[in-house]
Amino acid sequence: MTEWEDRRRKAIQGGGDLGERKALEWADSTGVTLIRFGFDHIENPIPSHAFGRIPPMIRSAPDFIAVPESSFKAAFWLEAKTFNGGQFQFKLRDFGNYRLWQESTSMGFYLYLFDIYLQEHKCVHLDSFKAEIEKGTVEIRRMDGYKKCFLFESDWLTDASVV
Repeated sequence: MTEWEDRRRKAIQGGGDLGERKALEWADSTGVTLIRFGFDHIENPIPSHAFGRIPPMIRSAPDFIAVPESSFKAAFWLEAKTFNGGQFQFKLRDFGNYRLWQESTSMGFYLYLFDIYLQEHKCVHLDSFKAEIEKGTVEIRRMDGYKKCFLFESDWLTDASVV
């Protein structure tokens, strides 16, 4: 079973991954309605051999559409991620694809980040990551031997006001 097939199985069974479960808890406590959206939640199974033929932007569809309780706040994309203290690794490909989602839909894009070690979360706007990257102070490293990622120190991550 591939990593994607395992994520999809968990998502369809309702559990989702830890980041998604924590995002749902956060949403319940803040009055934000989360609507499942991402590629992991599609109903029709995609055979492993076909997965790589689907464009990366589609495969990296955000986990949720988030709708704040306040009618004065616009809906936004929300991607749920976890990390384990110290540094959040943000794949370059994902960053680029999330920017495309944000720009092509005119919806804000936030990452819900749950720190497993500290048992706390942050909700960070994608533009905050972009601004930090443009400063040139963010390290780029290979993850799992082949995927490039940005490394963000956890103390840099600041919670945004989304509700």
